[in-house]
Amino acid sequence: MLHPVMDVDGLLFLLIFAAAAVVIGLVAWHHHHKRREALSHLALDLGWVFYADGVGDERDDVFASLIGRLIQGPDARFRAFGVFDRGRDRRAYNTLQGSLKLPAPGGLKPCPGIMGDYRYTTGSGKNKKTHHFSYLILELPLGPVPETIIRPEGFFDQIAGFMGFDDIDFESAEFSDAFHVKGADKRFAYDLCHPRMMQFLLATRPEMFEIDRFHICVSAGRGRWSPEAFKHRLLWVAQFLEQWPRHVVDRLSPRPTAEVAQPWGVPS
Repeated sequence: MLHPVMDVDGLLFLLIFAAAAVVIGLVAWHHHHKRREALSHLALDLGWVFYADGVGDERDDVFASLIGRLIQGPDARFRAFGVFDRGRDRRAYNTLQGSLKLPAPGGLKPCPGIMGDYRYTTGSGKNKKTHHFSYLILELPLGPVPETIIRPEGFFDQIAGFMGFDDIDFESAEFSDAFHVKGADKRFAYDLCHPRMMQFLLATRPEMFEIDRFHICVSAGRGRWSPEAFKHRLLWVAQFLEQWPRHVVDRLSPRPTAEVAQPWGVPS
């Protein structure tokens, strides 16, 4: 038979544990609610639409519905970016949908976009973990663009380089040391990363971004952004496109006519 004092101590421990769990749950709920409210206000400021959970009424395959909203026509194709092809129980939430005027041949063109939070699950049992990150996807004003991935150089990239698995190297040693560049078309990667573009990327130090056909995706696949960080990345994409050399812009097939007449593309 347990000592009465031990019973009281055990009950007190359980009460403290339960109270701590309730407090943690309330803090998490408050943080979740405040973030959702802040992103809803951001959507209002941008003139975008906010969906707390998914997009519209299509809830079964949320990400597929997001991309479906971006791409129109029977011939539309999209290969999901790698950051969304991880784990299971994948789901988009806190989704903002709208358009952003981007530099285009002949002017500025409203390009549809989607950004928000995304989650997926790995492991099982005690090792089960839910991962969250933020992302931005914008339709490009021209294309198709060869698949190109640019991200900060990491330790394992350096190890891979020593083993002969190199990325695309450039004349600027500083740029090659700072960024890992992979692409389906090396010529396009070299043309895109001209001296002014390399200076821009070194100055802004973006996280990983991928260009594929008619879209650009900005996301490292980890960490959630603040509302201001979402704004910063929207501005960054517009500035990034302004660095594209004129001969690359002229070579790619233009998208539909832009709104405001103004040149685009850094002179070759």
